[in-house]
Amino acid sequence: MFHRTVVSKILTDKEVLDKAQAAIVLLQMSQEKQQKSKTSSDRKERIINSLFQNRRETEAMLNTYRGLLLTFQEYVKAFQAEKPLIHTLHTRMLEVTRQFLGMFIKPEHIPDRVSDLVKLDVNDREIQKADRDLGVGKFAHVDMKKARMDKSCQHWVTKFYSHLRTGYVMAAIKMLKMPLNNHTIRQMTVLDPALVGHSQVEQAMKNLGKKMPQVLSKEDLGALSQEASIYNVDLQVKDLQAKYKEDDRIDSGYWVKVFDLNNFCAMRYPTIKKLVMPLLTVFSGPLIESTFNIMDDIIEKDRTKMTVVNYEAVAIVKTALRKKNVKSTDLKVTPNMKKACISAYSSYQKYLKEMKEEKKKREDAVLDSSVQLLKLERAKKIAKLVRLKNRHSGIKRKPDTSSDGTGRKWKRIKKI
Repeated sequence: MFHRTVVSKILTDKEVLDKAQAAIVLLQMSQEKQQKSKTSSDRKERIINSLFQNRRETEAMLNTYRGLLLTFQEYVKAFQAEKPLIHTLHTRMLEVTRQFLGMFIKPEHIPDRVSDLVKLDVNDREIQKADRDLGVGKFAHVDMKKARMDKSCQHWVTKFYSHLRTGYVMAAIKMLKMPLNNHTIRQMTVLDPALVGHSQVEQAMKNLGKKMPQVLSKEDLGALSQEASIYNVDLQVKDLQAKYKEDDRIDSGYWVKVFDLNNFCAMRYPTIKKLVMPLLTVFSGPLIESTFNIMDDIIEKDRTKMTVVNYEAVAIVKTALRKKNVKSTDLKVTPNMKKACISAYSSYQKYLKEMKEEKKKREDAVLDSSVQLLKLERAKKIAKLVRLKNRHSGIKRKPDTSSDGTGRKWKRIKKI
């Protein structure tokens, strides 16, 4: 097996510890035992070709991914913060969409109006940039510039840009399906302190109030209109706006202070408070997906399938509730039940710890035995090399001994 010799040489040159070498050998042995399908073999062949035969192409692709994903990284990180950000959602969506379109669409063809932007035909080749101008990110820019000038790379450079253009178009079609033209999300930007004094603040608040009949009655809508007019020209509100910083929380850093403003011992904006408070609780960003996962508490973090233990626990609880003919919302939680839950949780944590320790012991035992086997195999190889060396040196000495007349003479003397 040629690859084993290569791996052994790499491990020796890099001075890898025996324990680490044994772990690698164990991994190789487990891979050999697995039944490999044709699909698996083809996949491994593609990986090897990408790493060793087409390394330059692979590095260019990986660096392109790294660079382009930075466009979305800031958007994702911003909305993973545990604070209200619904007032910035529309602005952020529009920014990331325009930035992404700018990677492959000519700037003069990207509309300023949102209503025109969502209708943009990204498949139109005439509005797309040339290959050399397509965005490849900051990490792959220099590599791709050199590859375009290198004739030996033309076979994969053309394919690279073709795939990149197709990927841009497919991603842009999906991004333009985001609610960029949603009036409700656009009107929620009125919560941003930066818009105080703008003529559209009053109308946006009225429209939001009409869309929330369960919060505001018809009488409240009239009060909201009046309060919105006062809010938009209130000097104290403008002082709070000036003190508000971009890193501050929108709820505790601005709106709570607005709600504390009084008129002769009475709250100045009670109706605006009734409108704003529910809006600040609206989820936004990538964390929305986790709220729809009703099995989030019983699914393992590192995989999507449930374990038997977790599933069994859920089944027991559901069966007990059904037997008592009660729902989880109707069940009265007694102090004894709380104690039992705490005790069960601590027992489960103890069980998990013990299982983890046992698994670690088994792995260490296997690893130690592998180290011994590795040393034994090494000793066998060394002994074999010594035998071969001695045999080789013996073969070299034989002709000299046989041709030596003195040796034969001493043999005769010994016989006499």
